[in-house]
Amino acid sequence: MKQIMDYGHFDILIVEDQEAVRGMLRGFLFKIGVKAVAEASDGVEAMRVLEGFTPSIILCDIDMKPMNGFDFLQALRKSNLGARHSPVIMLTSHSDEMFVNVAKAFQVDGYLVKPFNGPRLKVVLDNALKGRPKTGGLDRLRQYLATSDPE
Repeated sequence: MKQIMDYGHFDILIVEDQEAVRGMLRGFLFKIGVKAVAEASDGVEAMRVLEGFTPSIILCDIDMKPMNGFDFLQALRKSNLGARHSPVIMLTSHSDEMFVNVAKAFQVDGYLVKPFNGPRLKVVLDNALKGRPKTGGLDRLRQYLATSDPE
C-alpha cells in the first residue's frame, strides 16, 4: 500500500456499534500510522466523546441505536463542538440511492459500503484529509474522560 501522507499526526474517531468492525478499523488505522484513535459505539456516546476531543476525521456507521449515524451527524453539525466541522466518512451496508442521497445532503466527505478493503478506505481517507490541519487531541480526550462523570 503506497503511503501518500503521514497519518501519525491525525486523530480519528470511529463511531460503530459492531465491536469487530471497530477492531478491524482500529487495526488498519494503526497499520497505516495513525497513533490517536478514539471510539464510540453509537451517536450518543460519540457526542459525549466529542465534548473533550476534536478529531481530524470521523468514521461513522449509519445503522446504530439509540442514535444512528445520520441523527448523530445532524446533532454534531448543529452543536457548538469543535468537531462540528470535522470531515465525516460514512461506513454502511447501504448501497441504495436513497441512503447515498441523504449522505450527500449532509455533505459527508466520503461514503464506503461494507465490506470494504484497506486500500479503498485509505483512498477515501487521503481525499478527506488533504489539507486538513494536524491535531493532537488524544491527550485532551484522555484527560476529559478521566474527569467526566459517565451517566
